[in-house]
Parts: sequence; C-alpha cells; structure tokens
Amino acid sequence: MKIIYILGLAHSGSTVVNIMLSKYPDAIGVGETYAVLSEKKVSFERTHNFCSCGRNLDECEFWSCYLRWQQKNRERSYEEKYRFLLKVVSNYNKNVVIDSSKNIWMLENIKKLEEKKEIDLRVIFLIRDVRGWAASRYDLAKAGRKKVKFYPVYF
Repeated sequence: MKIIYILGLAHSGSTVVNIMLSKYPDAIGVGETYAVLSEKKVSFERTHNFCSCGRNLDECEFWSCYLRWQQKNRERSYEEKYRFLLKVVSNYNKNVVIDSSKNIWMLENIKKLEEKKEIDLRVIFLIRDVRGWAASRYDLAKAGRKKVKFYPVYF
C-alpha cells in the first residue's frame, strides 16, 4: 500500500492538498491520523472530531471501526495502530492513503512500516510563505482562539 504523508507547519495548506489528492479513485484521504491515533484532544487544524465526510468520527463508518478497535487496544504502539488503520483502509479497496498529519514524530513511526517493506512511503513537504503563515497565526491569536506558539521542526 502506498502512503502519501504530508509534512509541514499548521496552516500550510495540507487539508486542501489532502482533499485534492483523495479525489483520485484509488486514494483515500484520512486527514490528521496522529490526532486520532494518539487520542489528542486537539489536532493542528482543529479537525480532530470530524471526518472529511462531514460526520463526527464516531458516526463515520470508516473511523468508527477504528475507534472501536482503539478502545480495546490503547496500549498498542503507533506502528500497530497505524497497521490496523491500513487494514481498515484495505476494506475500502483503496491502494493509496493520504495522511496530512504534518507531524515529524508520526512520520518516524510510519517509516518503521516502510523499513519492514509493509508500505511504500512518499512524503510531501509543504512550505508556505512564512509571511502568510505568520499572518494566519496572528489572526487566530487576535481572535482569541489560540495563543501564538512557534513549534520547531527538525529534519
């Protein structure tokens, strides 16, 4: 199975890229998997509660299957959780997974599957003009929705 992993900063256009790439018949966009797999309360783009189908994750046919499994398997490694996620994807007869997690540590976990030759991994690194990114972060802070934080990205 092919994985297209989108890496970059928040507000860099990853959601749009995910939606565009998932329009291919053989592809499925799974959004920010790191938020669901790690059970984070908030994802980078604040989309952690909803699937791209528009439903809550626990109402979505795809994610509800994974969430039921996750409740019984919370102590599993990210590698095992991602492997099960790919099993769910295979039920949809899709061969390409678009993951817009943007998170470097999640990518490191996915690379373990690539090293075992279980997946074919491709990475898209999004770079947005820092002025536009800073402006969007400033607007969020000004609206009181988020504190301005700058996260280091290591390569």
